Amino acid sequence: ERAGELGINERVNLLVELLGDGARLDAAEETQEELLDDLDVLLRALTEKAVDEDERDQEIDRLEETKARVEELLDRQRTLRAETAEATRNKQRAAQVRQAIRRLDEIVRRQEEAKEATEQSASKGAEAREGLEQQQERIAEDTQRLKEDVRALGAPEGDSQSGGGPSEGKPPSEGGKSGSESQGGEPSSPGESASAELQGAAEEMRAAEEKMSEAKSEMGADDAGEAAKDQEAAIEALRRARHKLEKAASKLDERSESERLADAQRELEEKANALSKKMGGEQGGQQGGQQGGQKGGQEGGQKGGEQEGESQESTPGQEQVERAEVHMEEAAEDIEEDKARDATGDQDKALAELEDAMKELEEALRQLRQEEQEEILRDLEARFRAMLTSQLEINAGTIELHGIGRDQFKRPEFLRTAELAQAQHGLGTDASKALHVLEEEGTTVVFPAILRQLSEDMYAVGVRLEAINVGMMTQVMEEEIVSTLKDLVEAIERKQQEMEQQQQQGKPSQSNDEQPLLPTSAELKLLRSLQVRVHSRTGAIETERAAGTESAQSIAEATEAVTERQREATTIAQEMRKLEEGS
Repeated sequence: ERAGELGINERVNLLVELLGDGARLDAAEETQEELLDDLDVLLRALTEKAVDEDERDQEIDRLEETKARVEELLDRQRTLRAETAEATRNKQRAAQVRQAIRRLDEIVRRQEEAKEATEQSASKGAEAREGLEQQQERIAEDTQRLKEDVRALGAPEGDSQSGGGPSEGKPPSEGGKSGSESQGGEPSSPGESASAELQGAAEEMRAAEEKMSEAKSEMGADDAGEAAKDQEAAIEALRRARHKLEKAASKLDERSESERLADAQRELEEKANALSKKMGGEQGGQQGGQQGGQKGGQEGGQKGGEQEGESQESTPGQEQVERAEVHMEEAAEDIEEDKARDATGDQDKALAELEDAMKELEEALRQLRQEEQEEILRDLEARFRAMLTSQLEINAGTIELHGIGRDQFKRPEFLRTAELAQAQHGLGTDASKALHVLEEEGTTVVFPAILRQLSEDMYAVGVRLEAINVGMMTQVMEEEIVSTLKDLVEAIERKQQEMEQQQQQGKPSQSNDEQPLLPTSAELKLLRSLQVRVHSRTGAIETERAAGTESAQSIAEATEAVTERQREATTIAQEMRKLEEGS
């Protein structure tokens, strides 16, 4: 478009006419100077980084930062949701523990009656003692059932089917710790502390059960005195169990835990509010083009007025963050009103909104990165095609000079060889510039390595042409350069076609933030082509060695270069394998 605005095509046609008229060379010279100025303008437009590209990079950075903050909100909300769910379970467990206390009180009452009856059984007959044995056995069975129920109540929260609980992010208390500390001296959650007390209560019941069993055996041996002592020990163990159950119920009913959760939820709500305001105040602003389904930059300023009361569109995900904020506030109120079950519902809604916000941000970033990659691919394709055209001209010139024979060279041939060498060095510089683009992009392994080798080969051919060496080895290297450029153009075209098909089919490209510029399959083909060229170069060296057309030093240098190229191919393959294993 810029070339059309400058009228470059018309100016070139005019220049051809002026040069065809030998009497108008002054005008031709002036027109050439104007054309050079216009071509410089066009070159800058093609090679310099456009302003909107800088702005797109800034927008990517801004969306990345926003995405990270939304992710932090998500992580914290998930934790609070798990803790609130635990609070709900704790209240249910507290009710179950109090029911267990009532059952335990009944067992203690019965055991005290059984002990009193045992103490009075000395004057009674064998039939009475047998009834006492049966009574003690039933009390022991009821104690065993209660022990198992209490042990189940004290099982680690991670065994629960209801959404995580305190086991997410921290280990359960170790057996034997029944206070308010878990492993490492860190304060444990109420649920963990209660679990430790419940397990302790179950152990006390087990001890009581054992004493009851011993008392029953001693009754059978007609030793009422020892049986009564064991029954007293069982009662003491049951009372210790009751004390632990009371502590567990108290911990599960802690009001301070609800207050902490409500405060934490309100703090998270404030963070969501701050983020939504920032998302609304720092809109995509300056970027050009369509990004993430929104118009940004100056275009946004021009078109935003089309919608009443809105001058700019919001950041992707802002509406979802605002709705999540509302649900967070409702959750905090529910927790304060001791409605933990309702709070988890609101927290689930907040999580769903935050997850939707993440999806919108990821989609916006995907589109921006795809746009960026499309521009990089177009730029590289144009560079490589131009380099290929120039290289083919250099190759044709080399073959032509080789046909004349070096011994027959005169001044025109020497000048022509110097021109080819200069052009070849220029292509080496162009390849280095393209390599810089790839190194900045930084998502591929083989692509930049191939381009680095291409630049080295171009410089090497330039040196050979400077040395008036237009023989077979030079021509083989030039053919390899052409082959490499064709492989690079083909790989880019394949990627562009793939992206175009995905757009036509409405299929998004990979959502991975680090989607490579070229897929692994394309890079593998480039690696294969590299190995083919190494093989071809090796054969050419051996042919030249046998023919004796190259000096020993030249053969040695070529051998060293192809050996290094083989090492590089091996290293590239290893890097690709590591990347694949890592993924």
